[in-house]
Amino acid sequence: MVKRAEDREQIALIQCLNMCAKPGVRYAHIKNEGRRTPQAGRKAKLMGLLPGIADLIVWRGETIICFLELKARGGRATESQIAFRDDCEANGTPYHIAYSLDEALDILNGLGACRADWRRKAA
Repeated sequence: MVKRAEDREQIALIQCLNMCAKPGVRYAHIKNEGRRTPQAGRKAKLMGLLPGIADLIVWRGETIICFLELKARGGRATESQIAFRDDCEANGTPYHIAYSLDEALDILNGLGACRADWRRKAA
């Protein structure tokens, strides 16, 4: 059972993307959450993990459609997430924060990641 609201929303989003993404659209979770031992933290940094990087990257071919950060309702971006967002914006890379599954799907649909004929059925 998944306890964190953000995790449940992200799992639901991936399930929707599995059904609605346009051909060639790819997406991946970037594991940057949770606590680590000091050794695991050092290893992650050495392997290129960036503090504040968004939860998901969505791309098609050589084009990044967006970085997408998912937050539970009332959640707030951390300082490192704000710094990552600012870096994306300064470099012209689309970055969005969504506070619900519906908002995330609206963002991705607006960016052209979802097929036009797909509509999510109400739960």
